[in-house]
Formats: sequence, C-alpha cells, structure tokens
Amino acid sequence: MVVLDETDLYLLFNKYEDVFLLNKKTQQELWLTCMSGEPACGKISLRDDWIVIGGESLQLWSDNKLKTIEDSDLTWIHDLRQTGDHEIEVLIDPWSEKPAIWRLNLKSSKKTKVRDFKDYQDREYTDSVRW
Repeated sequence: MVVLDETDLYLLFNKYEDVFLLNKKTQQELWLTCMSGEPACGKISLRDDWIVIGGESLQLWSDNKLKTIEDSDLTWIHDLRQTGDHEIEVLIDPWSEKPAIWRLNLKSSKKTKVRDFKDYQDREYTDSVRW
C-alpha cells in the first residue's frame, strides 16, 4: 500500500495499479480506478469534494464519478498541487521530452501552461522534486 494523500476524513492510496479511497471515520473502502501503471501522485481537495490521481493519465473523481482527463499535454504526471478551490497545478515528468507545469481548472477544464520545467533534465532521478 502506498499513500498518495490524506486528510482528516480520507486516505487515498494505491495497491499497484488499483487506487482506493478510505473513509477514516466509517472505515469504508472505495475502489476508485485501475490505472495503466502505478499512479505517481494523488491529491484530495482541501474541502474533500474532489480527488485527482496522476500517472500515465490524469483522473478526476468528484460527485461519485470518475473521469479521465483526455489531454495529450497532461500525461506522465509526476506531481500535483491544489492552487484554488477547483484548480490544480500539474507537474509533467521532469525527465521527459516536454517537462512543464500546467494549471488546470477542474470545473471549466481550462488549461494554461505556467512554464516549461527543465530544471531536472540533467539530474539523476529523485521522487522529491522542488517546483
């Protein structure tokens, strides 16, 4: 089991490619998705009203529905962070050919490139990337 994120109410974790959400108060475990490859990251919103999971693809869980965000710029995700109520920033694999930071509004699906991110291009791989 790998913990992707945690709040007072929820624990988001994966077992290999399968991603689960545990309600810590009721101990109810909900299977969310099976990803192609293990997820690299996940984020539970500050209000516990949505979840994003990143890896080879980006997936959004809200209103008890899972949606894959189909966007060629938002693949091979290394990390995620929340920047607003319904807004995240997505770090694309820093060692890939097109490393970048993207801002995505989860309600409108509006995407904006924050910047290219070539800071780690010539460095050895690490799980911990400062961005």
